[in-house]
Amino acid sequence: MLHDIYEIANEKTVVHINVPNAYSMHRLLARESGLIDDVKAFSERNKLLQQNNVFDMEMLITMVERCGFRVIESGSYFMKPFTHWQMQKMLDEGIIDTHILDGLYGMSKFFDEYGSEIYVNCRI
Repeated sequence: MLHDIYEIANEKTVVHINVPNAYSMHRLLARESGLIDDVKAFSERNKLLQQNNVFDMEMLITMVERCGFRVIESGSYFMKPFTHWQMQKMLDEGIIDTHILDGLYGMSKFFDEYGSEIYVNCRI
């Protein structure tokens, strides 16, 4: 798909790519808790969403550069301490609210490598 995007892009085109982060806080917690052996292992949610890879930043940058793009910005967002299902359950049960979610988004600036999602913005 990136090769196709490259073919129709021009020098003004900015491509934003957003993917799950292998080194997100919740994956690291799962590994350190003994729940998973590898932070790049596919979760049930990855399978449900038909995601083909669990990326780290190096993998993501390598992939876009191999397709001819150059990265102009990169980062991560949303410090997610638990799985999507666990976070949703805490919201549903009133354990956390949208103020906490806003705080978790804001905390990304302190822990740039460990957000739930990583992204690159790139150009040809």
